[in-house]
Amino acid sequence: MSTALQALPQGKTLTLPDPILFWTAIALSLLGVVMVGSASIEYAAAKQNDPSHYLVRHSIFWVLAMGAGIAAARLNPNVLQRHSAWFYLLGLVLLAAVFLPGIGHTVNGSTRWLNLVIIKLQASEVAKLCLAIYLSSFLVRFGQAATQTFWGFIRPILVTLVYGALLLAEPDLGAFVIIFAMVLCVMFLAGSRLVEWFVMLGAAGLMVAYAATTEAYRMKRVMVLLDPWEYRYSEAYQLTQALLAFGKGGWFGEGLGNSVQKLFYLPEAHTDFLFAILAEELGLVGALTVVALFVVLIWRSFRIGRMAELKGQFFNAYLAYAFALMMAGQATVNMGVNTGLLPTTGLTLPLMSYGGSSLIVSAIMLGLLQRIAWEAKQ
Repeated sequence: MSTALQALPQGKTLTLPDPILFWTAIALSLLGVVMVGSASIEYAAAKQNDPSHYLVRHSIFWVLAMGAGIAAARLNPNVLQRHSAWFYLLGLVLLAAVFLPGIGHTVNGSTRWLNLVIIKLQASEVAKLCLAIYLSSFLVRFGQAATQTFWGFIRPILVTLVYGALLLAEPDLGAFVIIFAMVLCVMFLAGSRLVEWFVMLGAAGLMVAYAATTEAYRMKRVMVLLDPWEYRYSEAYQLTQALLAFGKGGWFGEGLGNSVQKLFYLPEAHTDFLFAILAEELGLVGALTVVALFVVLIWRSFRIGRMAELKGQFFNAYLAYAFALMMAGQATVNMGVNTGLLPTTGLTLPLMSYGGSSLIVSAIMLGLLQRIAWEAKQ
């Protein structure tokens, strides 16, 4: 405990090493609070008899996320590196615990949450953070083997597939794709040989294709993607309503609070389809502003990783790369789903969509990125 708390040298204070990253994240998260309030007001009034129900809860999550981010920024990354195996086991336990009766919570046929009474924790959000810590530590400890031998390359893939098996059983194909892509990309950045990397990339593509075609509902989502209007009253209902939201928004939107699609046309719009409501109310200009903010967020995250790598702080560098890749992947998939470019998944828009697990874990990642930047500048 003392090692973790004595993270800063005596007489030192933790300033903002990367203010651009900080203020970009604050802008996205506060815009998320506003949009969650706007998108959920009618739904909350009907379902909870309180128009501000989801806004209040999300605001509380935002405050908790700020606290978690500040705590993470004061944590010595060496503590994470030394206990990386325990973090991996923690992620494994959480993913397995969702299948325990009375603990796992099922929504729309997917068992992805742990019922902790006061909060429903999405296990995959914590698990992806744990896996990033383990992978970064593994590449530091066995970097030469991981980049020069086949067995060294395949070991982190195998431990990722253990997570993947549990995620697919939930089922949560979207989260599996994000973490698997993160692992492959971090290993590429660490210098893995192209032969093994391309072989594994091809194998990953085949696995995703197999997973998509062996389940009828996943295959249906692919068909819906090809012609959503054919299924606009059934499987493609959410997607077509989201596309209508984009069309209504035009250049500058209908105005904050004036969305029509949130009036029970687009179900639970404050969660996975928040981006569509934002586009309807704030228009193409608002949607592109959000895209630009995410681009800045990812750019600064990669820049921090590169700074750490140049200083020889390889654990910090790989961790920063992993965080950048996961946030980039999740934001890309969510926006792709909202615009009909990708099949529907259950992935939230980082920092913006309603949900405490995603928001708090994202804040922890950003807090650790600030600490990594601080370490690299010393």
